Amino acid sequence: MLEDLLERLATHQIHAPSSTLSVGSRWTKSLDEHQRIVDHVPERDSAKASDLIQKHMSTAKALRLKMFASLMH
Repeated sequence: MLEDLLERLATHQIHAPSSTLSVGSRWTKSLDEHQRIVDHVPERDSAKASDLIQKHMSTAKALRLKMFASLMH
């Protein structure tokens, strides 16, 4: 499983060499989002954690699409 993950990550890096974490203050915001997700683990609040994960991934997707669009212009 780890090997598969690393192969997919390597492929992703070829197509998207810049991380969304390099955009503005995204690094700090992303760490905060991760912390909020982890905070719900001891509470076993899977619904809230799932909601936060979906928002986190939606933000990352929007940033990635914006980065791709800027490469096209």
